Amino acid sequence: MATYRNITVSEDTRLDSLLDQAKHTAILLDRDGEYFFLAPAGTSSSLGAYDPVQAQKALEAAVGSWSDVDAEAMIASIHRWREEGSRHTAG
Repeated sequence: MATYRNITVSEDTRLDSLLDQAKHTAILLDRDGEYFFLAPAGTSSSLGAYDPVQAQKALEAAVGSWSDVDAEAMIASIHRWREEGSRHTAG
């Protein structure tokens, strides 16, 4: 499991401070809902080791894998499950 800190970036956020912090723990930066990962080059982290080519291959392999699913039946089931709820009544 990746270990990193979450930091919300503002106008007052100092880059030198972020870099100093990233020496010790990788950082996930949030700027208005856009996310950036900050870690020293060459470090291994599940976020830092993200391989976009492998991710694209995995997406392409999954294309059509749900083509045999009846979407309307699935949606109806989801609505029914929501109405039924997940809490069991004592009795």
